[in-house]
Amino acid sequence: MTDPNKILNEANGLYRSGNFDAARKMLAPLLKESQHHKAKHLAAMIARDSGDYHNALIYLEDSLAVKPNDHEVLNTVGTIWVRLQDPIRAERAFNAALDISPSYHVARANLAFCHLNYQNPADALPLFEALAQVDVNNQLFMLAQVYALKDLSKNEQALALLDKAKTDGPHKEEFAFLRGQILFEMGAFDEAITANNEAISSPVFGPKAIVNMAQTLHMLGQWPAASVVLERILENEDNRSEVFVAVARVFHMADETEKAENILEKALSKFGEQAELLSFKGRMKADQNKAAEAYKLTFEGLKRRPGDIGLMTEFSRAAMVAGHVPDAMHAAQSALNQQPNNQFWMAMRATGGRLLGTDYKYYFDYEKYVHVYDLDAPEGYKSIEDFNVALARTLENLHNFSDAPLNQSVRIGTQTSPNLVHLDNPILKHFFDAVQSPIKQYMAAIGTDNGHPLTRRNTGEARIRAAWSVKLDQDGHHIDHIHPEGWISSAYYVDVPKTMDDGDGKSGWIRFGQPPFDVNLEAEHFVEPKAGRLVLFPSYMWHGTVPLKQSGRRLTLPFDVLPDLPKTS
Repeated sequence: MTDPNKILNEANGLYRSGNFDAARKMLAPLLKESQHHKAKHLAAMIARDSGDYHNALIYLEDSLAVKPNDHEVLNTVGTIWVRLQDPIRAERAFNAALDISPSYHVARANLAFCHLNYQNPADALPLFEALAQVDVNNQLFMLAQVYALKDLSKNEQALALLDKAKTDGPHKEEFAFLRGQILFEMGAFDEAITANNEAISSPVFGPKAIVNMAQTLHMLGQWPAASVVLERILENEDNRSEVFVAVARVFHMADETEKAENILEKALSKFGEQAELLSFKGRMKADQNKAAEAYKLTFEGLKRRPGDIGLMTEFSRAAMVAGHVPDAMHAAQSALNQQPNNQFWMAMRATGGRLLGTDYKYYFDYEKYVHVYDLDAPEGYKSIEDFNVALARTLENLHNFSDAPLNQSVRIGTQTSPNLVHLDNPILKHFFDAVQSPIKQYMAAIGTDNGHPLTRRNTGEARIRAAWSVKLDQDGHHIDHIHPEGWISSAYYVDVPKTMDDGDGKSGWIRFGQPPFDVNLEAEHFVEPKAGRLVLFPSYMWHGTVPLKQSGRRLTLPFDVLPDLPKTS
C-alpha cells in the first residue's frame, strides 16, 4: 500500500502549486478512511480556495472529530468564516487555536486582520503590536498598526509610525495612499492630495487615490480644480483602463455625465471592450433609465469575468431596472452564497421579491424591524433638549466642509469625516453611552431566529462600528441607500426645523422601502424626525430622506452597529 504520508505530501505540493483538481484526486483514497484527519484538513483548504466553503467546513468538522485540539485545523476554520463574512465565528475559531497553542502566530495574525477588516481597531492594535515585536521586519504588521491607529483617530501616532517605515519597497504606493488618508483626517488637505498623487501608479490603490483627490477638492468647494486635476491625470495615462474608469466614475458622481461618457468611450476605443468598462457604461445607462442598454452592457461585462462580485452588482441593478427580475435575483443569491452577510444583496433579494409579488417582508417587516426610541437625557443634563444643544455645538465644530462627499447619499448638505466613535470627546461619549440601552432593547425585540439574515447574527452583544454627522439645509435629502458595512443602522435627530409635519409631504422624514433605481417602487414606511429621537433598523433596508422643504438645519448623528462576542464572566 502506498505510504499515506507520501500521498499527503504530494497532494500538498499540488495544492501549493494551484493544481487543485490533481490534489483532490490524489487525496481521494485517504478521504475514504476516517482516521486521516490531516488529509481532511488539506481537502478543506483545497475546497476553501476553490470557493466551496460548505464542503470545506464539512471536511474540517470531520478532521476535528478525529483530533479535536488541532490548532491548525481550528485556524483554517477561522479563515473560512472570515471569507463567509462572519467575524464572530472566525474570532471564536482563532481564539480556540490560540488557547491550544499560544505561540501559534499564524492564528494571532489572522485574528488581528479579522479585527482590522471588520472595523474593530481597538482589538486589532495590541495584536499587531505583539506580532511586530516577534517579526520586527514584517512591513505588513507595521502597516496594519498604522491602519489601526488611523481607524482609532490616533492620527499623529499613525503618521509618526508611518514616517519610521521604509516606504520605498513593494508597499510604496499603499504607504502613500494611507498617508493621504491620515493627512486628510488631520486637515492637511494639500499634503493629502500630494500623497494621493504619489499612489496613482498603483493598480490597486491608484483608482482609490484618484477618487480621494477629487473628493477632497469637491468637499472644500473646489470642484473646478478637481476637474482640472482629473483631466491632467488622463493626459498622462496611456496604459491603464482602471484609471479611465476611476476618472469617469468621479465625473459621473459629480453629475457631469456627458464628460464621463466621453472618457469611457475613449477608453473603450483605446483598450477594447474590457469587463469594467462595459459594466460602468451600463451603470451610467441605468442611471439614465436606458434600461435595455444597461442590461446588455452589464451582461456583456459579466460574461467576460463570471462570478466577479463588483460586476454582478452592476448587472443585478441593470437587470432589475430592465425588468429581468429573475436574473437579478439569481445574481443576488449567487452572491449571498459567497457573502451571506452582504447587506446590498439582501436588499436586492427583498426588492426582487416585492417586484415578483412574493413575501419580501421576510426582509422588510417594518413593524418588526424598524423601532423608534425617544432618548432620556444622559446623566449630568437636565433634559434631552439641553444635551442636544451641547451635542449640536460639538457636531457643528466638526462640519468643516462646504459640500458633502461625492460617494455618499447626502445631497445639499454636509457630512463629517472622522469616525466619531473614536474621538476623545466627553459629549460624544455621553451620547454613545445613552444609546446602549436602546440597542440592547432592539436586539432583545428582534430575537435570535437562526434562519433570518438579521436575527441569526444576534449574539445579545454589539459594538458601534462607526458614527458620523449629517447636516441638511433647505431642499437637502439623502438619496435612498443601504449601509453595506453595518448590521443595525440608525438615525439620531439632534436638531430639526421647528415644523417638520407639512401634511402628506412628510418633508424631512426618514422613509423606508424605496430602492435607489427606477423600478416603480415607492417608500412604504415613514418616521417623523424629532430632536432626541433614535430610529434603529436593519442595515440592508433601503432608506432615504424626503427633501427638506423648511428652512433651518436638520442635524443628525447616525451610526452603524455590528454584533460582538458575548461577554464572559
